[in-house]
Amino acid sequence: MMIFDMKDPAFLFYSKDFYEATRTMLPKERACYIDLLIYQHQHEFIPNDLERILLYCSGIDEATLKAVLQAKFKLCDKGYYNQRLSNVVQQRKEFSEKQSDNGSVGQFFKKAKSALKAKDYNELKDFIYNVYGKENLLIQIRNTENSEALLEAMLQAKLKHLVIVNENAIVNDIKVEEPKEVHFLQKFINEKLKNVKKIPDQLTFEQCEKLIKAYGGEKVKETLLSLENYRDIKKYTSLYITLLKWCKPKENKNLFENHPSYKPYESNK
Repeated sequence: MMIFDMKDPAFLFYSKDFYEATRTMLPKERACYIDLLIYQHQHEFIPNDLERILLYCSGIDEATLKAVLQAKFKLCDKGYYNQRLSNVVQQRKEFSEKQSDNGSVGQFFKKAKSALKAKDYNELKDFIYNVYGKENLLIQIRNTENSEALLEAMLQAKLKHLVIVNENAIVNDIKVEEPKEVHFLQKFINEKLKNVKKIPDQLTFEQCEKLIKAYGGEKVKETLLSLENYRDIKKYTSLYITLLKWCKPKENKNLFENHPSYKPYESNK
């Protein structure tokens, strides 16, 4: 439904359009048309009561009134209305509201600028325009009479937004590592071999696979059990290199020599 501002004392009158639209009308029809437009502007709808409207359009006969209504107006359940005038009045109303809203927003920022430090003011302005939204600010302006309370509400909204942003940043920075695959040799060492487990450089999954491929699982497990009972086990620092030495090093010379920690024996002669 069209909403009219009853306090608005005027509406735009497009003289050229009016002249083109009424040039074939008789003077009494044109006068009737103007009277009806004025009535619609003041009351929103023209009642579907010809006898009453004739009192408003003084000097006009009923036939003329009917002709003008039929030619220039539409009938709805609330009465007659001219669509062009409805559009013009609505546009004027929306323009006035926009001007009023802009003025209210301008007043808010003017008071905020006088009350805040330059840095805080710029941060608040950036928050409202880029995050909170001008429409939401207007809702707050209409619902809050006290300017200080309004400013405090906006500062609280900004603070709440920053807390949420920081919490999200913390969550995003937490890297959840996927559980690493455990080799059966690693599990065997952790569960059964407390002395072998004390060797600083333990086996990686890849190293376990190389040992199994080179010597077989049973051979490696037997060697680990022997190493567990070795009295000088503390001298070893790398379990992988130790196993390479203990598991038939002659048959696996290439695997041993290709290890990055391997250093060939050099004679002092």
